[in-house]
Amino acid sequence: MEASRVQNGIQLLLATEQEAQQIVNTARNTKMARLKRAKEKTEKEVALQFQVEADFERKVAGVYEFKFSMYENGLLPPIFKSQF
Repeated sequence: MEASRVQNGIQLLLATEQEAQQIVNTARNTKMARLKRAKEKTEKEVALQFQVEADFERKVAGVYEFKFSMYENGLLPPIFKSQF
């Protein structure tokens, strides 16, 4: 009788340990999926920020190119000539 109770207790402990391991694995997988999504989102945001900055720099370069063109042709008002 005592051996049977011990055996049942051991089986219960093993089953509980397996259940706990499944819970830990599920939590780990959920965390990894969440981290992967966060990484992908961050990479997209960084790429977008680089694109926005590159577009802005092209526009600024275009403005200066336009002003310089006007300066070369004598069309730039005197107030802006100090920039060149």
